Amino acid sequence: MDIKQHAKLAQVLQDHGLKVTGIRLAILEFLMESEDHPSSEAIYFALREQGIHCVPASIYNNVNILQEKGVLKSLHTGNTETRYDALLDSHSHFYCKKCHRVWNTSVEPPQLECSELPCAQVDHSELIYYGICMDCIDDEDEEC
Repeated sequence: MDIKQHAKLAQVLQDHGLKVTGIRLAILEFLMESEDHPSSEAIYFALREQGIHCVPASIYNNVNILQEKGVLKSLHTGNTETRYDALLDSHSHFYCKKCHRVWNTSVEPPQLECSELPCAQVDHSELIYYGICMDCIDDEDEEC
């Protein structure tokens, strides 16, 4: 990540009232470059692999703070892991029930009109498609 992008991420943290720390920048950089939607455990292992010294609790605590402050989105796919996404724009996801990968889709989530939910104020919605990805389908075909 270049210096301009690094400075932008630092500004995002400051704009959300957060102190800029090396571990927070590393988490955001990793998520911005990741095509997957990793769990805090996966983030920990990836950062360790990059030579960043950290402990799992530090990653877990920081991703939770970043999510609470609106810097990250959390995704709940039905399994026990919470996944994280740095793309905050409205978009949907696909979850493979076999390999457990999650990725963005180009399908726009439906937009509700206020009149459709007269007794509620919606903060956000999550649209996740569940199924088996083409890689896993191809693997099954090869085993037959």
